Amino acid sequence: MKTKFSSYCLNGIADGCQYCVKGEKLVLFISGVCSINCWYCSLSKKRKNIDKIYCNERQISNIKELIEEIKESKATSCGITGGDPLLFINRTIKFAKIMKNKFGKKFHIHIYLPTKYATDEKLEKLSKYVDEVRFHPEFLINKNSAGKDVKNIRLAGLFWNKPDIGIELPLIPEKKKQILEFILQIKDYTGFVNLNEFELSETNFAAITREYKLKEGGYVISGSREAGLWILKELEKR
Repeated sequence: MKTKFSSYCLNGIADGCQYCVKGEKLVLFISGVCSINCWYCSLSKKRKNIDKIYCNERQISNIKELIEEIKESKATSCGITGGDPLLFINRTIKFAKIMKNKFGKKFHIHIYLPTKYATDEKLEKLSKYVDEVRFHPEFLINKNSAGKDVKNIRLAGLFWNKPDIGIELPLIPEKKKQILEFILQIKDYTGFVNLNEFELSETNFAAITREYKLKEGGYVISGSREAGLWILKELEKR
């Protein structure tokens, strides 16, 4: 279960992650604007809810600068994130299309999407240039949204193969049972789940330090890793 990348895994690693662990993924931050406002969001103050584009750590404003950064970093692939890329669907598609046309079909692109605005029309447009989609459901901030989360994630199956559809969530310790239940709900529609240790940042500092303890000498919430291991063990039984 433990990997050589200081993580834990059950049943293999998603294609996009395999590029990441080798340091081959360029990170394209398409915008910091998002309509969900998750209380645990870890974006920095210079990015959160600000409409700026970053390529790795370099702020860019055009395609030329994107191409330069890809070449300089020797990236073989790209992860598109935000904010919510679906709020900037034309910009997102423009950048993804350019990367595919310039660097070829083998240039792997994955994208992170909140489920809120995931429609069949938008997902179909993205699927022409994006190889892998990773959703961030809303049920952790609104338990009543789980049904809509599942519905919108299922839409991705119209345009991507199951192994290329996943979800990514922070490991909030007291939500471990809720997370497990959601994973079981979407298991027939997704090929992978990424669970990230729950971390402190400058924008969630007040909320986290009020409610949680940190691991000694670090900025990871105590109990987060243990919650992830519990979920993995429960899934092994299924």
